Amino acid sequence: MTAPIGISWADPLNVSSVQLKLLSEDAQWRALLHYDQLVSRISPNSRAAESDFFLSEAGKTDPRAELEATLRAMLSAEPLDDTHAICRFPARFLWLSKKSELTSLLFPKPACQRFRQWYDAISAQGITLIFPASFVNNPASAFGHTFLRLDHGSADDDTRLLDYAADFAAATHGENALLYAIKGIFGGFDGFFSVGPFYKKVEKYSDLENRDIWEYHLNLNRDEVSMLTFHLWELREKPFSYFYFDENCSYHILALLDVARPSLGLIQSMRLWVIPIDTIREIQVHPGLVDKVVFRASAATKLHGRIDQTASSAQTLALKAADSSQDLDKSIEENSGSPENLASALDLGYDFLTYQRIRTRSDSVEEKQRAWKLLAARSSLPPAKALEYPVPVVRAENGHKTAMLSLGVGRSEDLGISEFVFRPAFHSLSDPLGGYLPGNQIKFFETVARYTEGRGVELNRFTALDIMALTPRDRFFQPVSWRVNLSYQQYQREKADPLGLGSLSAGGGRSYKLAEPILAYGLIEGAFEYSDMLNHSNALGVGPRLGLIYTPADRYATEISFSQRNFLTGDTHSEQLGSVSQRVNIIENTVLRFDVNYTDAFQNSYWSSMIRLERFFTP
Repeated sequence: MTAPIGISWADPLNVSSVQLKLLSEDAQWRALLHYDQLVSRISPNSRAAESDFFLSEAGKTDPRAELEATLRAMLSAEPLDDTHAICRFPARFLWLSKKSELTSLLFPKPACQRFRQWYDAISAQGITLIFPASFVNNPASAFGHTFLRLDHGSADDDTRLLDYAADFAAATHGENALLYAIKGIFGGFDGFFSVGPFYKKVEKYSDLENRDIWEYHLNLNRDEVSMLTFHLWELREKPFSYFYFDENCSYHILALLDVARPSLGLIQSMRLWVIPIDTIREIQVHPGLVDKVVFRASAATKLHGRIDQTASSAQTLALKAADSSQDLDKSIEENSGSPENLASALDLGYDFLTYQRIRTRSDSVEEKQRAWKLLAARSSLPPAKALEYPVPVVRAENGHKTAMLSLGVGRSEDLGISEFVFRPAFHSLSDPLGGYLPGNQIKFFETVARYTEGRGVELNRFTALDIMALTPRDRFFQPVSWRVNLSYQQYQREKADPLGLGSLSAGGGRSYKLAEPILAYGLIEGAFEYSDMLNHSNALGVGPRLGLIYTPADRYATEISFSQRNFLTGDTHSEQLGSVSQRVNIIENTVLRFDVNYTDAFQNSYWSSMIRLERFFTP
């Protein structure tokens, strides 16, 4: 909290225009009203969408009018109940008390029972910024998510589940993915702040969605924690503008931190789009702001850790032990391993059964009885050695930056080519893996401009969306891998102008780890193509996509892919695309990539090769 600016009023209802102007320009006052900090001094406009958030009819665009209305409302003697302005806006009152020299004797003293009960229940003594990793199965969390945990003073890292969490999310009312994308991008949703139990968040993100969580404890003092908590009360049920790419959850969480400490200027540091992991990087820019980082492994990560530390024979027994249709006593009798081996099998079996019950929200009597039988059998065996779950070597914020620029030169058939690539977000399969989820790819608005000898500069590719989720199957997990792509692609044709067409493709299949650094996958994809240069202007087809990713170290990666599409309706034709890509990290956020591509489509087959330099950066 900054020092008072030295303004005092003999008559607080007769404040001079100079005094009001000085106070209304205070950064914390404008943060409390959620003005866009970048343009607020030129044309103030609050992100709050509800007039009830303001005490002046002009408050949304006039911070001085809102200050005057706030002052008058707080000095009003009636009504002295929970509807009084001091009870509705405790953060504004705290700010006024510290920014002016108005004595507290001037203000009435409403009881504010509802606010006091709420504040005492939360009892926040610290603030932690929480980052659940990206989750491609949910468009709202494709890039990750951030929210705050309000840390109770007496809790430690093991008992934080009982703390409260403050979140911001769009009220989507269950819209499907397509409508969510359209309304999210163009501002069709309102967003709301909410405060609820932290364990509910962990249940959702860690147990149900299998997302690892990073926790960044912030070094805020007591006044800053109080200011932020008081302000959360002011934001209850107040709608705010929500836009998927900029005014999203992470943007509004940064706005809360600016309320606590305006000198951070976090909102001003954001540019055209806001990606959650970029906001984590932004708070790291401020020395000392983060004083502790904790990794909270997801339920799946913990289970994988136990599987990796369990012998193969014990894994087999664990699968039988978790299967309610199997005779548990007979399976145990057939075990030829040591008591320690049997104990590890039963531990794994119980964890796997519990994991399945949580995932399916099962409440079956058979599974409950099975769990009790497992625990009973386990109780007669020696205690197991405590497992150590793996913590990622590279923290989420230390992965490569989210935007990418690339320059490349090469040849396509006998012609020299040069390419410029810009990708605003986020990660491809063969990018440096540290800090990102293996097997996941999210590419948004990737634009490839190509210069070809004799033809000049053309738009070669535009990928509006390319998402791949390759989760390997094993004895315990059998997920479906999938891909969806929406793009424009230009094809060379022999003795004819290039053919540009838009396509939408999607498919599913399986992926496997052939060995620790090798991930192989096979998908069946359906595709729709459109171009006025096609017969009937469109084509509908299907075909396989095969690939392999070899990552012996984070510095190197090789990606091999092949796809075949047979279009049977509309313009009947076939396409074969193959590629080999080798990536080598040069320095942090800079890689060298060598690509060889083969294309056979529209009665023309050709090879192209290119070497490119890629630079990742924060927009």
